[in-house]
Amino acid sequence: MYGVSDAVTAFGSINAVTSAFAVAGITIGAAGRVAQQNAGVPEITAAVQLISFAGLVRQFSPRLYPDASVAASWDVGGSNLVYIGSHATMQWKPGTVYISPYVGALVPLSTAVSVQIETMWQAANISTSVGIFEGASSIAGYGSFGVFIGGVFTL
Repeated sequence: MYGVSDAVTAFGSINAVTSAFAVAGITIGAAGRVAQQNAGVPEITAAVQLISFAGLVRQFSPRLYPDASVAASWDVGGSNLVYIGSHATMQWKPGTVYISPYVGALVPLSTAVSVQIETMWQAANISTSVGIFEGASSIAGYGSFGVFIGGVFTL
């Protein structure tokens, strides 16, 4: 991440998990503060990013997914942050937008290390009541529910 200004951050990441399966995963984007937290009124942040994956075995098969998100967050003291928001991710073929609401928290373990836990209802607007997965982790036959744990290391 790089702070372009007090209100704008550019970011990028490499997905190490997909790399273990011979798929390169790279994300680049930017986030901007729309409104600053004021007492109980949350900070509002909007972001845009490009999520890309490319198979590295057999044939090179790149994929690009534009994504936009909006989040409301509250600094609840002691550098603890809770947030709620949603992603809208586009898949070019067949031209579908996937809406994925989420809620999470960021908790510092030290001045340099924080842990993040997030739950997300991925593709909440898409029926998963039929097909290969047949709603194995869906909610009311839509999308899939996931729990994600991440780490933040400050250099």
